[in-house]
Amino acid sequence: MSTSDSSSLPFTSLFINGQWAPSSTSSTFTVHNPSSPSSPVGHSASASPADCTSAITAAATAFRTWEHTSLSSKRSIFLKAAELLASERYKRKVIEVTQSEIGAVEPWILGTWAPSVEKLKWTAGCVNELRGETFPSDFAEGAHVVVQRRAMGVVFAIAPWNAPLILAFTGSDRVGKILAAEAAKYLKPCVFELGGKAPCVVLEDADIPSASRAIAFASMINSGQVCMSTEIGRVAMSSGYLTIGLRLCLSVSSIPSTDSPKPQCLHAIGSPDDAGRAASFLHEPPNLCPHT
Repeated sequence: MSTSDSSSLPFTSLFINGQWAPSSTSSTFTVHNPSSPSSPVGHSASASPADCTSAITAAATAFRTWEHTSLSSKRSIFLKAAELLASERYKRKVIEVTQSEIGAVEPWILGTWAPSVEKLKWTAGCVNELRGETFPSDFAEGAHVVVQRRAMGVVFAIAPWNAPLILAFTGSDRVGKILAAEAAKYLKPCVFELGGKAPCVVLEDADIPSASRAIAFASMINSGQVCMSTEIGRVAMSSGYLTIGLRLCLSVSSIPSTDSPKPQCLHAIGSPDDAGRAASFLHEPPNLCPHT
């Protein structure tokens, strides 16, 4: 990251082949704090298709070296990354940047930061599983089978905007199908987290006040901008809709906003477009089907 000459705001360049560089088309975009849309927090280079191709080519070139790097060296790299991310300096930086760029509250940020540190450690530990194996052949007398674990190669990972430390494509099933179909043309494996609003089933013997609080939390955490957020309009139960509806209203209305000092609170919606989509949900008919 560098500072733009035309502004005191930080400018984030592309990082390709170990070098920071602007977009090949000089295209940029402004990053706004959703809590204060009129106040930009930085500018960023906007990658072009040519930039994406350059990044893939550079990664493929680097892979030739990485593939033959010793296992102990690979382990050390991941452990060092975990150590840096776990440090107070990087922890505060993650909180600061995430709050300013996506408006998330600190408990949500820490809830993604801590697992990311552990995943780096876990990945370092997986190095011990890369030693392969050998065993006698069942089909050729006197022969042995040798199994080697080899790296797959360059991996394209998309960081979800609402949890940027987590590298996994998170999106709708519609977009997931498009990506999977394109990857299938080249026999490329994919791993998707196809999230979406999730229904909730409340049984007859449920503790309604507790269920209402749980539903409100599951639907409103991170302002509902979570792949597995419960959709209040899809609460299914055999009876008592009015009771739980009133309880839900009380539970949701009691959640403090970003300005509150309480740890669990709502923050701003990510962007004006997101806010528009959220508002449109209010006009959709609820899917309250007691016997489905």
